[in-house]
Amino acid sequence: NLDFSNKTSSSSINGSSEDVFFNKKRAPSKLIHPQVAKNRERFRAIQKWIGYVDQVFDDTFSARLEPIKASGESLDAEIYIEEIQPEDHKFIRPGAVFYWSIGYLDKPDGRSRISYLRFRRDPIKIWVDQSRIQEKTEQLKKLLDVG
Repeated sequence: NLDFSNKTSSSSINGSSEDVFFNKKRAPSKLIHPQVAKNRERFRAIQKWIGYVDQVFDDTFSARLEPIKASGESLDAEIYIEEIQPEDHKFIRPGAVFYWSIGYLDKPDGRSRISYLRFRRDPIKIWVDQSRIQEKTEQLKKLLDVG
């Protein structure tokens, strides 16, 4: 049985944000030797978005970004295809879903700020923004003079 009255955050032990529960009869299950923790890489996200591909062009694609972590509004973005890992290029099509994280990668030799974008692997779900469809419809009506 674990003793939940003696709980501590493992951030004081190994830099992670998981909770560690100490059992009076044995060592904590998540405790990592300081030498091992010091040699590990760790990514800490500052901002995360879920993205939906709108259109694909020769060198870029446009997408709608919805914040997952931290506050913020939805954003429209144009992203260079060369920023995407080559194995993900086959997923770049309208309706594709991806996750974009920006944060810090801590390594034994220092900290780097990185951007990581990865496409969802399950079947593509079509994303439809009804307000954009209505806006485009109104623009076309005006162009065609169809009141």
